[in-house]
Amino acid sequence: WVHARLAQLNQRMREVSMIDMSKIPHDRVGLGSRVVVIDLKKDEEITYRLVGAASEELDTPAEDLLRAFGQYWSSRVGPENYRDILGATGTSVATVLANMDLMHARIQNLYPDLVPPSFSVSDTFDGGVMVEYRSHREGLAPFVVGLLEGLGTLYDTPTTVTHEMAKTPEQPFDVFRVQIGG
Repeated sequence: WVHARLAQLNQRMREVSMIDMSKIPHDRVGLGSRVVVIDLKKDEEITYRLVGAASEELDTPAEDLLRAFGQYWSSRVGPENYRDILGATGTSVATVLANMDLMHARIQNLYPDLVPPSFSVSDTFDGGVMVEYRSHREGLAPFVVGLLEGLGTLYDTPTTVTHEMAKTPEQPFDVFRVQIGG
């Protein structure tokens, strides 16, 4: 299903490349708009406006876009832009998951104002781990699912991710079940 959806999104992106740039709206974000975000603290309102505009334009649920972007980030953006940091984090899905906070600490050295999320492996089971995700940013669970699935792609390891529990006032973190291999 994910590969079929990514193929649909790729097709839509090819269609979007035909957009008449002179007709791009100037009063809101639209496909083709150039948006520069410099706020290293990740202003959620800007993020959601961008996701909302893309969701509307592509007629695709925001959750699907966030998941696809998470997959793309792990399998392409991270390795291409943070190769040394990612390489020092681990060489498999399991070792990267265990060292995500160390990786974010290294990235924070590059961007001191960054407030990174926290990932911790809370439990292990035969063939997988439970991952706790803590962040002050709301609504990014689909992105995290894609991010964790993208690690499987990066390390050529079948990886299935399920969002088991959402963050609540009583539990200040999301929980993801990550089945690694087979």
